Formats: sequence, C-alpha cells, structure tokens
Amino acid sequence: MKEKFVRLSGPIQKDSIVDGEGLRTVIWFQGCPHHCPGCHNPESWDFKTGKKVSLTKIKEELDNLDVQDGVTFSGGEPMAQPEALLELTKHIKAKKLNIWVYSGFTFEQLIDMSETEPIYLEILKNIDVLIDGKFILEEKSLDLQFKGSANQRVLDVRKSLKNNEPFLIPKYKKPKSVRKERIVKRNTNALVILLLVFSLVLTGCGGESNNTNTGNNNSNSGTNTNNSSNQEQKPRELTESEKMIVSISELINEGLAYDTGSYIKGDITPGEYAFVKFDGSGSYYSEEDAAGNIVDNENFDSFGYVKVHGVGNLKTKGVLISVSAFERLNVTGAKQIYEILNNQTDYNQGGYYKVGADIEPGQYILESIGGRGYYAIMSGPVSNNDIIKNDNFNGRASISLKSGQYLDLSRSTFTKQN
Repeated sequence: MKEKFVRLSGPIQKDSIVDGEGLRTVIWFQGCPHHCPGCHNPESWDFKTGKKVSLTKIKEELDNLDVQDGVTFSGGEPMAQPEALLELTKHIKAKKLNIWVYSGFTFEQLIDMSETEPIYLEILKNIDVLIDGKFILEEKSLDLQFKGSANQRVLDVRKSLKNNEPFLIPKYKKPKSVRKERIVKRNTNALVILLLVFSLVLTGCGGESNNTNTGNNNSNSGTNTNNSSNQEQKPRELTESEKMIVSISELINEGLAYDTGSYIKGDITPGEYAFVKFDGSGSYYSEEDAAGNIVDNENFDSFGYVKVHGVGNLKTKGVLISVSAFERLNVTGAKQIYEILNNQTDYNQGGYYKVGADIEPGQYILESIGGRGYYAIMSGPVSNNDIIKNDNFNGRASISLKSGQYLDLSRSTFTKQN
C-alpha cells in the first residue's frame, strides 16, 4: 500500500491551552489560499514549503498521546488537504478524542463545496467544533475566546449538520469577561501586598495599648501616663519567607525581578528568569510576539525557568526573578526561592528543575502520584528548549540527568540514587 503524506508547517504541538478547550494537541497544516491581512502565521501560506510527513508517523504519535483532551487542526488551511484531514480525523475519532478545526472557509461554503466534492461533508461529520471564516484584521479583538476576529464563529458541527444551519456554541457568542490588568513597567502587586501585610504587623497595628488616662478619676493628678514610654516594644524578627519577600521587592525596584501582572514589549529585559509561585499567586506564564502570536506558554506546578524574548506582551501569574540575581538572594536556583517563600523543605514534587542548580546531576527514581506521572528532560528553559526525553508512567521510572539539563515533572516525586 502506497504511503500517504501531509504537508505540515511545523512539529505537532502538545499541551496547548489556547487552541480549544482543555489540554490539546495541535497539528499545523501547510498551505493556505486565503492570505488574510494580519494573519498570525503567514509562513504557512506557501503550499510548496513546510515538511512532508507520513500519515502513518502522525498516527503513531497520536496513538501515544496521554493526558490530552483533544486534537486541533490549524494552519495554514486544513481543508486544503482534505484527503489527509479526513484520514486523520477518522483515526482520532476512533480514539474518542475531541476534534477542533480552524478553517477560513465558512460552514456554508463547506456545505456548498461538498455538493461536488463529498469529502468535505465526510470531514465535517468527524469534527466536533469548527472555527470558521477568514481572519479580518479590522475586527480583531483580544477579548475573543479561541478566535482572532469577531466575524469568526465557534460552531457545534453536529448540531449544525442536524439543523442544516450554523449552530453557534452559546458561551462563545460574546467576548469573554476579562479582568483589566494594569500594564506597568515595574508591576508590584501580589508580592508587595504580602509585604504590606506583615509590615503592618511589625508596626503594631491592632495591638493593645498600654496608655492609661487618669484624668478626672484622680483628684490629685490630671496627667496621662504611658507605660510604653518607659519600656520600648521590640519588633519581632522577620521570618525567612518575609526576608525573601523584602529581598525580591528590592530586586523589583531595580528591574531584576517582576511581580505578577501584564507587561508590554520593553518592560522586561530579555534573558532567563525563574518563575516562582507563592501564596496568592497563580501558575500561568505566556509571552506573545508583536503580532499577538503566542511565543510560548506554560502552567507551572510550583516553579520553573523561562526565556523572556522581549518581543511583545507578556503575562505572568508568578514572580519572575532574573537568574543573574540569585547570588543577591543567596540561592542557587528557583527551587530554593520556592521553598523559602512557601515555608517548605526538601521539595521533590512537580516543578521545572534546573540540573546543577536545583538538583544534582545523576540517576533518579521517579514515582507517580495518584495514577499517571509525567516527566520531560529538556535542553533549556521554557521558550528556549528541545525535548531530550519524555514519558508518561504509572508507578516508577528511572532517569539520568546531566548538568545544564532541565527536568519538567508533574504528578510525581523524585529520589536521587546513591
């Protein structure tokens, strides 16, 4: 049987959270006839470039998917390679995975096309959600979920076929409700709030007063006495966590660290940063380029490392600390900062570890927590790396780590072998 191929614009992307609901695998088709002005992926237009990949190889990769909610086809224009798209959607459907497809063709156009080329109707029957219509730059909005411009629609394909007209998924009809975040050069909010809280404690706010007013109750005296004037209260000593917050706040003022928030191009100096969660913060980090395309994003279990490119908007739900400032904090890596901020010791669970800074090189035993665990040995920080080796496992796994590598660990613990 002759091998079949599809032309892709890039490698298959796993664990996307911006190309449909849930955790998704994205397949990027090469070639697009629409050429929409302002397209976020114009390099995918040319039908002659990209890379030819066998459908067998793609199916094998899809068969090994784990912890994914579905598969999204984007591009490029997936409908421009209908035979490959049909075969892949059938394969995915048999695996009971959810399928989303982005297309510059509208649902009505695809139905019309299927009258002479039935393959388009067969494709639609395998799709769960279709985001249809060309991207229109004048209608671009960042408040839209899973689509770039207001004219595009997020359709329930099964209901659309049943009703013989487009059925819009109700929750995507209107722009999402977004919290307006200030974009500032040196944003100091969540971390500094913690600093303010314990500074109030140190200054004695809310404490009992030792002042007594004898006033008219003492016929021989109309004076006030203040016991505290003779005995000065000693401020309590800062905890290690509070000392770390003070030190990071100083780095924020110097432009060597950045608190949770949103930033624009030029706010953050490009380079490698530690991402660290703390009480009251979140897990998400993302950076976009000047056109609004996501350069990379990540949900961190606890801490990790990112490469800031400084090319566009950036959002961080944790504090970012330049690795060049570690010596100022008297730490070797992000793990130590995380432990101090969160009052933990010997942390060995989910995180993005730097070998040689957070953990030593050597052989490690991993144990999954509550089912399947995941690990990936990476060549660098988020947004500047390649996968050296990764796997999902249930039970135990053995890995070898070298200095300079990074370990991305989820739902697992690790123990170093002697």
